[in-house]
Amino acid sequence: QMPVFSRVVPGLGAMTLGIARSAIETLVDLATEKRHEQTSQPLSEDRGAQTRLSQAEALVRSARLFLFDTVDRLWIPGRHAH
Repeated sequence: QMPVFSRVVPGLGAMTLGIARSAIETLVDLATEKRHEQTSQPLSEDRGAQTRLSQAEALVRSARLFLFDTVDRLWIPGRHAH
């Protein structure tokens, strides 16, 4: 009874989250080798980079939880009735 589009969108969201997760992991891998242009400080020791990385991590994790919660509500109606 669920529209086809409602069954496709969660998969698209999961793919997007996978891309974001991969980008974060790639940045972490590069952070030990990559150096700041002006200070030659490793990116792994740059507080600004660490802050932005933690913000990206929080966004991806919260988006993942939101996607899981939304899919759960779609597939099991009435489960989260308020």
